[in-house]
Amino acid sequence: MNARRILVLFCLTLIFFKGALYPADNKRSSLEVTFYKANLYYEEEKYSEAIEEYNRILDNGYVSANVYYNLGNCYYKKGLLPQALVYYEKAKRLLPRDADLRANIEYVRSRITKSYEEPKANFISYVMTETFGRLNASELVMLIFIVNILMFMVLILRLFFIDFRKYYIYPLLIFAIIFLAAICSFLQTGAKFGKEAIVVKESSVRFEPQDNATTHFDIYGAEKVIIISQDKDWYKVKRLDGKVGWIRKISLQII
Repeated sequence: MNARRILVLFCLTLIFFKGALYPADNKRSSLEVTFYKANLYYEEEKYSEAIEEYNRILDNGYVSANVYYNLGNCYYKKGLLPQALVYYEKAKRLLPRDADLRANIEYVRSRITKSYEEPKANFISYVMTETFGRLNASELVMLIFIVNILMFMVLILRLFFIDFRKYYIYPLLIFAIIFLAAICSFLQTGAKFGKEAIVVKESSVRFEPQDNATTHFDIYGAEKVIIISQDKDWYKVKRLDGKVGWIRKISLQII
């Protein structure tokens, strides 16, 4: 038995006794044990077993960027790039500035085949992505709150300092622009939640939600689409280049 395995077993023992002494923490302790087990399976290259343990954590309602990231790594090691991208994207929502995570996403995307040329973002979209897109939902809410307080303080200063009345409009305008941009970014993030999906296997997108309907276009695994609506076993989706069609639900995995 190597040193790493002994260390992991020692940690599991400590967590077990902690749970026995503090019953209120039993569920959390159990999830910690599961996480350590999953990590151990990953180290031993037992990726299917690791995936099962990580999913057990998620099934208990625990959301973690580390769990999503590790799941993405497991699927990548198994050669399942679309599934890996799903969990990398889930992790990115919680850790949008993580350099390793962003590098993994770019690397996976570089290895997939696309059915179209992805349109380039305009200047405003690029700026929004590179600034507010690097904040998660909680950080956006905090930014909105702070900027709101700063705008209020500028107005208070204007009331009490006569000389400041000549210049107050400039900081107020800057804060107002940041405030509105952060609001738009937050609303956009909320609108995308549950609507973005990754194609997990190559499929035909059809004009109607029927197997015998005419094929509109083909789509490859790991491509991202936006879900517009659904009809029984079908999703109506929009590709990033604007094309719209129907695809079977089993072909997608929601981010």
